[in-house]
Amino acid sequence: MKYDIEVKKKLNIGAVSLNTIKAVLELSSEITTVNYSLISSRRQIEAASLGSGYVNNFSTEDFAKFVRDCQGQTSTLKLGRDHGGPYQRSDESKLTLHDSLVVSKKSFEVDIASGYSHIHIDPEKAISHNNINNLEEFISISKQLVGYCLEIKKRYAIKELDFEIGTDEGFAKHLTLNDWDLFVSSLVLFFDTKNEPPPLILTMPLGTKVINNSNLANYYSDTELEKLQEKVDAALNLSTKYGLQLKLHNSDFLSREMLDFYLSHGISNFNIAPELGVHESNLIVNILKAQDLEHLAQKFIELSYSTNNWKRWINDQEKFSKNDCGIAAGHYIYSTLGFKQLKQEIIETGKVGDLDSMLVSEIKKLIKNYFSINE
Repeated sequence: MKYDIEVKKKLNIGAVSLNTIKAVLELSSEITTVNYSLISSRRQIEAASLGSGYVNNFSTEDFAKFVRDCQGQTSTLKLGRDHGGPYQRSDESKLTLHDSLVVSKKSFEVDIASGYSHIHIDPEKAISHNNINNLEEFISISKQLVGYCLEIKKRYAIKELDFEIGTDEGFAKHLTLNDWDLFVSSLVLFFDTKNEPPPLILTMPLGTKVINNSNLANYYSDTELEKLQEKVDAALNLSTKYGLQLKLHNSDFLSREMLDFYLSHGISNFNIAPELGVHESNLIVNILKAQDLEHLAQKFIELSYSTNNWKRWINDQEKFSKNDCGIAAGHYIYSTLGFKQLKQEIIETGKVGDLDSMLVSEIKKLIKNYFSINE
């Protein structure tokens, strides 16, 4: 069955820090012609009962309330869950699949009850964590999680709840186009049996990957671009066949040329997140250095580097300096005691002024660079 939907370009911005959240809130009230949302992974923001998240130590409940309280009357901003599903937090690594699914369902319930209007159902880590290379299992778990979310939607009398299905990670990169067709058709039919409209968005691997504070897609050869064009066109045809929008994850650091490439091939939704964290950390270091506070800039790098979170983004430490690694992982420490103490030291120098206001202003400038996707 083919469904017709109105396709709107949309920018989905990761809630990687409190200053990024504030920047998006300000923009959503100042520029209301843009379709954008704040999205969060389960590591970034999570239900209070599940341990909250590393971004400002926000629970889902507190984050949603913070956004509501700060939104202007003209704001068009919406909230969404990015990569929701089992094993998305390190503290779940020892859980059985059953128990991890129970936790995931609780997370989704709090999302929906708190006013999230977009839910990404992504059970990929259930497959990779349990060494299951099985499309049928991926479909089955997706249906189970969708079914639960629909029950919660009905329980709380929620009128607006959009779904995103699929993943761009792990075993998904080995799925054929026929595999994806089977996955999408199965999920669309499942929604139909529940008398619900089909999922709005489809996520598939489309050639982007954030690594080493850059994007792999910027370095494709002409031959690789030809193959990528075929892949993107096939994915777009598949999504159009079932009336879904196609989303590009890992849109961070894309060159203008590559951003235009994806736009010209019909991509309607874009996610950015780690670039904002890198940008803010770079700003902090550069501001400190500009005020002859090199020792505090180095302290920031040491704090960040010591977390080892840079290993998520840097794949070859020997080719990148400690400074590069520290910048890549800086946003993970903003809510820590060590960083709060560092900020106090910065304030006491009297050289910097209102650091957070400067950061919010510069983050807004970066986000505006992506507004052209809505033109």
